[in-house]
Amino acid sequence: MARLGILYSDLANAAAQLVVEGKNPTVDNVRVALGSTGSKSTIAPLLKRWKAEHQNAVVDVAQGMGLPGPLLQAMKGIHEKLQDDVKQQLEQARDAHHVALLAAHDATQQAEDEKQVLQENKVALSTELDQIKESRSQLDARYQAMAIEQATLQARQEGAQQRLLDRAAEVAALNGQLTQARAQFDHYLDAAAEQRTQERQAADQRCMHLEQELAASRQQHLQQQSVLSRYETRIAQLQNENTQLNRNLQNAEKSWEACRTERELLTYQVADMTAERLLLLQKTAQAEEAMTQLRIALATQVGQTDVLTGQLARNDCKIEELDQLRLKLIEERAGLQARLTHLEQPDPTIQAGEQNDHVQT
Repeated sequence: MARLGILYSDLANAAAQLVVEGKNPTVDNVRVALGSTGSKSTIAPLLKRWKAEHQNAVVDVAQGMGLPGPLLQAMKGIHEKLQDDVKQQLEQARDAHHVALLAAHDATQQAEDEKQVLQENKVALSTELDQIKESRSQLDARYQAMAIEQATLQARQEGAQQRLLDRAAEVAALNGQLTQARAQFDHYLDAAAEQRTQERQAADQRCMHLEQELAASRQQHLQQQSVLSRYETRIAQLQNENTQLNRNLQNAEKSWEACRTERELLTYQVADMTAERLLLLQKTAQAEEAMTQLRIALATQVGQTDVLTGQLARNDCKIEELDQLRLKLIEERAGLQARLTHLEQPDPTIQAGEQNDHVQT
């Protein structure tokens, strides 16, 4: 972690002093010049900024000391070209990263919507299946009641038949008694015959009534069996539909798994792009370090000549100009820090994607 208290102005003064002394303003040298304070991770970006901002000043100083102008311009052009190439590669990587994140977010949202619809369909089908099971239970109860009623009717029919047999036995007994008593009770013959006929008609009517009730019960039983068969067929169809919906749900879950796998692959690709971006930044830093070392080497060679002694008076005037430039750079530092803070803020789209992943997990 960077130690609080290290300012860009302090680093700029230390780096300028090292250049005047003919030393290479590396991270280690600047840290020593600052009193061995501050971490390298804090000093490195500030030193990089100072080198980029003081490129023209170094070129002017070198020209004042007698270096060839074409050589300095060539060095400046190489440095600018390297910076433009790195910036272009960073922009391309950032755009590709953003497009990949948007595609992954859309695919994840679509899979979530499809899964929600399938879950709602499954709940509705489960409710309908429960209702059908309840209806079937009611039909089973009604069927059992009807079976009991049918058994009762059969018992009543058997009782009526038994009564008919008993009545026939009684009629036979009466016929025997009447035959035996015919000779003695001729005046009762017509009355006994009429009574027997009436009893037989009443018994026949009761038998016909019972047979009609039995036929009606059988017809009702057949109707109920037909209704039960239809319900069983409907239940089988609903079970088949439920099985098909379960298969569709499994297929949808597989599709969702595939989308999640694709999203993870995109995440890995984004990580690779980020690593490539860091590698490009490292290469840029190395290139800038090499250019700085070249400038320092040229400044050192110039500083070793006797011309430096004659130019000390002019350097005093330039020190005042550098102080004014330092004030201007402090103001620019505040603007760049605000811009850096804005760039370091996380992307809301990335945060939303990570939150959706957490909820799904």
